Amino acid sequence: AKDTAQKNAMELVRQKTALQNEAMSDALGLIRACQNAARAAYGENNVTILKDFHVGKEKITTVKIMVTELAYMKDVSIKRQSDLAKNGFTANDIASFDTLSQNLITADTEQENAKKSQVSATSFRDKSADELQKQIKRVRNIAKAIFKKNEEVLNEFSSITVQRSSAKKETPASSQTPEVKK
Repeated sequence: AKDTAQKNAMELVRQKTALQNEAMSDALGLIRACQNAARAAYGENNVTILKDFHVGKEKITTVKIMVTELAYMKDVSIKRQSDLAKNGFTANDIASFDTLSQNLITADTEQENAKKSQVSATSFRDKSADELQKQIKRVRNIAKAIFKKNEEVLNEFSSITVQRSSAKKETPASSQTPEVKK
């Protein structure tokens, strides 16, 4: 059950990350639409105004920077609303900056909460597994004390898993270095 809870927590993190990525993509799409309307309104040669719209700026990779960029782009869009509207970027699009910003903040918060939940579930699972190992060892030690003269019964308490070795065995072929002829 504890392992299932941990796996469910991992799946929740994956889902919340996907939602956050979708919100980032939507925000980036709105910014690009605004920039395209600015290009159409002012032309590619009006570098000063296009800089105001961050045309050519590097891709935004964090939620914090994206939220800041959405607020900035909203302000710039409001100042140049009439020119943008003539080129397809409407007041509804400008209002979308706030909506997408809030969606992004919500998605980020949910993802961070899911990550914390996953860490907690993993820790709980690992502690439970450690406790189970201790109990198994205790039972085996008791069995050794009680059934020390009965090998057949002692075998019933032995581990059913194969022990792994971390030591690497060197094969004769791999230990030989090939000769280099000149």
